[in-house]
Amino acid sequence: MDSVVEDFFAEADEIVQSANQRKEELIHKKLMKEKYFETRYATIQRYFLHLSCISKKKFLIELLEKLRSLNSILQILHVITIRSLKITSYSYVE
Repeated sequence: MDSVVEDFFAEADEIVQSANQRKEELIHKKLMKEKYFETRYATIQRYFLHLSCISKKKFLIELLEKLRSLNSILQILHVITIRSLKITSYSYVE
């Protein structure tokens, strides 16, 4: 009878140890998944930050090119305006 009780408690201890081991494995898997997703999220975040920096650089370069062309357009308009003023003043003089 004592051996039956001892076997029962030994089997119960094995079940508890197995359950604890599975619980630890699940916690470990969960931590590994969290670490993986955190790493992946950080990588994706760095990638989009890099893209935004590149797009900001491209935007600034395009803006500077547009401003350069806008500046040349403004210079042309300024010259045209001065010429039209001269033409207008010549017409008044005549």
